[in-house]
Formats: sequence, C-alpha cells, structure tokens
Amino acid sequence: MLKKLLIIVITIMAGVVSSAEDKDIPDNLDEALPMLDKALEMRQQYIDLRLSRIDSLHEVAVEADNRHLLKIYGEIASEYRTFNVDSSIQYYRSGFELAKMMNDTVLSMYNKLMMSSIMPIVGVLKEEVDFMDSLNVSTLPEEVLPIYYYSGCQLFYYMQQFYAKFPKLQSTYINKAIRYNDSLLLYLDSSTPLSMLYLAQSQLMHNQITLAIATLNDILDMVPTDDNIYARSASLLAMCYEKRNKPREQLYYLALSALSDARCGTLEETSLMRLGTALYKEGDVKRAYKYLTVSIENAVACGAKMRALQASLALPIIAQSYKAEEARMQMWMKAFLVCLIIAIVSLVAVVVLLRRDMTKLRVLKRRLSDANDAKEAYNSQFLNLTSIYMDKLEEFNRFAGRKIAAKQVDELYAYVKAGKIMEEQGKMFNEVFDKAFVHTYPTFVDDVNALLQEDKQVVLAEGVMLNTELRIIAFMRLGVEDSNHIARSLNLSLNTIYTYRNKLKSRAKNRDSFESDVMKIGKID
Repeated sequence: MLKKLLIIVITIMAGVVSSAEDKDIPDNLDEALPMLDKALEMRQQYIDLRLSRIDSLHEVAVEADNRHLLKIYGEIASEYRTFNVDSSIQYYRSGFELAKMMNDTVLSMYNKLMMSSIMPIVGVLKEEVDFMDSLNVSTLPEEVLPIYYYSGCQLFYYMQQFYAKFPKLQSTYINKAIRYNDSLLLYLDSSTPLSMLYLAQSQLMHNQITLAIATLNDILDMVPTDDNIYARSASLLAMCYEKRNKPREQLYYLALSALSDARCGTLEETSLMRLGTALYKEGDVKRAYKYLTVSIENAVACGAKMRALQASLALPIIAQSYKAEEARMQMWMKAFLVCLIIAIVSLVAVVVLLRRDMTKLRVLKRRLSDANDAKEAYNSQFLNLTSIYMDKLEEFNRFAGRKIAAKQVDELYAYVKAGKIMEEQGKMFNEVFDKAFVHTYPTFVDDVNALLQEDKQVVLAEGVMLNTELRIIAFMRLGVEDSNHIARSLNLSLNTIYTYRNKLKSRAKNRDSFESDVMKIGKID
C-alpha cells in the first residue's frame, strides 16, 4: 500500500509529464522572449490539450467501480490543480467523501491533505494552517506520511509567498516549509527530477544558493520544457539569480518558466507576472503590458484569488504604460488603481489586525474565538472586493479599447465626465464596507449611540446598516485618522468630512475623549 501511494504522490506532484524528446530550449533571453510570445499566441491550443485529457478521464470515470473511481478523481484533481483550482478542490472533496464512505482511512486522509495544500490559493489561509498544525504525526498511518509532508510543504510554501511583506511572519512559514520539505525528501528517490526539485527548494530556503543553482541546472538537463517540473525549476533558478542580483539571468529563467507554463496549459502561475514586472523595470513596456495582462487573465480564469491579488499589485505598471501610449486613458486608469490600492491597503490592515488577534488567541483562545471568525469574514469580503475591482477594470479596459478603436473618443470622454462609474464604485464600496464592518462589530451602532447625548443619537432607517456619519466613525475606529483618506474612500469632499466630525464631537457626552472612546468600541481587554 505504501509503495502504491508513493507512486500516486509522485504522479500528482510532477504535474504534466511530456513524452516529447525535443526540448526546444532557447539559448539566451533574446531567443527566449520571442519563443514565449509565440507560445502565448498558441496558449488556447495547449489549454485544449489539457481539457482533452480531462474529458478522457471523465469518460473513463463513468463505468469505473469505486476503487478505480478514487484513482480517477485524484488524476482529474491533479490536472485541474494548476488549471482550475475550484474544480481541483471539488474532486479532492469528492475523493474524500467516497473514501470515507468506503471506510478507507488512508485515502480519505490523502484527499483531505491534498485539498488542504491548495486551499490558500483561493484565500482559505488560517483554517488550513490550523488543520495542519492540529495533526499529530505520531498518530498518522505510515502510508499517509509522504502525503502529509508534501501537503505541509506546499501549504507553508504558499503561505510564505503570500506574507512576503511581513518578514517575521514569512520567516515562520519558511521554517515550517523547510521542516516539511526535508521530511518529504526521505520518501522520494533521490535520483528522480522530483526529488531533486524539492532538494533544490530546501537549499534555496536554507540560502545555499550555489548548491541550489547546481541542482536546478541538473534538473533542466533531464526534463523537457513542457513538463511542470521544468517550469518550477526554472522559476526557482530565477529566484536564485535575483538573490545574486543578476537581473539578466533572472529574466532568462523567468522566461523559460513562463514558456514551460504556457506549453503545459498552466493558468495558476507567477512566472509570467514576475517577468512582466521585471521587463517593465528594464524598459520593455510593450511586453510588460502584454505579459501582465495575460497573467491577470490566467489568475481570474483559474479561480486563484490569492494569485489574482498578487497580480493586481502589478497593475500600477500597466497604468504607467498607458500614460506613455494613451494619455486620455491615464486619468481613469488612476481612478481604478486608487480604488484598488484602497482595497489592498484595507486588506493589509485586516491582515495586520488578524495577525495581532492570532497572537492574543494563544493567551485568550476561548474569549477571542468569535472575534477571530469575524475578522476572517472581513478578510473574505475585501478579497471579494479586490476581485470585483479587477473585473470592473477589465470591463472598462475593453469598453475604452472599443471606443478608441472606433475613434469614438468624444463618447468615451462624455462617459468619463458623467462620473457614473465613480458613483457605481462608491456605492459598491459602501455596500461591501457596511456589510463587512457591521459583521465585525455587530453592536457598533449601539456602541456609538452610547457615546452620544440621549437626544442626539443616530437613528437609522429600516434596512440601512450604516449612514455617512457612522461610516466616518467606522473609519476612525479602524485607525484611519487622515480626513483626506476618509474623503477619498467615501467619495466625499474634505469639508464634508470635517463638518461631520465636528458635529459628531459636539454631540458626544464627553467631547474631549470622544475619539479615544471610539477606538475602544469592540475592543477586547
């Protein structure tokens, strides 16, 4: 049983393995970029090949018995893993339920662990970390251990990527990823490309750059470009050369990784996004725009919310390229970017709050359980808001492109001048913000009224969660003191913000401590 399960693991971790003998590898960056451009033009053909493999598996599944069906579910989930994350999770879940029904503890745990390893990509972070931390390795069946170490390695490797802007937290997840990675190596044949890949990943995380480069070059000599292991190895090599401050080599291996991803029909990727960002810094605006656009489309198409969020951080680069090529588009690109940045800043603020609450959770676990659930819901709302802004931005891009192509610039300008889009975005922001904030602070309105004089309290109409003055207090409760920031977020004038704040203070029972009293709302001592 152990041997069979190891074979399944190796098959799934390896991804798409090509039988092609001609690896068609460009020798330098100048050759790699045109080859990548061609591969991106043909990417629908590569995607169709993957869909064809998936359809074939579905056909086999129709007449399969339960034991065979479990294996097919695993293969379908593997095909979807870097192509459509939601579908991959669905098939792992189906495998889990089927194995559970068959009383197969090993395969049910296998599917649960594999599902857990990719949940962070769709924004489910804390639950999966808690699940992995809750497992006691000494009580797990021996057959499950390779899956356990693989899933933990993947989970925490994803986590350290998502927390790149929080060095201390990132370091914690890197250390966990190293432990699981090194344990996984004990179960892999050291002569295989897969084992070498995880060895190189361990060397890189241990900052053994020279050893990692040597190992990864050996892998590239062993596997073809349309193999997922090739893409991952080239991506790690790019990271090595980035640490060595060698941008030319970094660009070359990012191009190789993106080329391999395209040939594999992979949509859940980061190399193309990183390549676009790096090329923009080198002055290749045209390619940077193209690669970033395709990368964002891939992230949205495969349902990888966290990858979409990462890709959205590169949107200012697109705005700058538009500034050089389409001056009239710049103003509205900036408007969308400001909204997106506000959403991202809000998301970062929520993550910081969650991090602080997680620290308190170790000391006051029972008292903070409800509050922690609320913060996770708040995080999910703003992830959804970010995704919505991306969709709106893409929709506006297409609309503006059509108008410009049709030389209907005056109509485009009239549409922009009307301000309807800003009104819609403001309304959407208010709805999402109200729902998220009231869910986080369910007694917020009562708490505010408790600070105001009895005859000057806030009365809301039926069905209304927050009004303008309550939103201003909500921003104050979140620690946003800059009136300019509040005004931009709520699409109000600065004078309006000052007027509301002064009126609120004048209605307070204690004017001198009103702002500090607001900061105490919902606080757990």
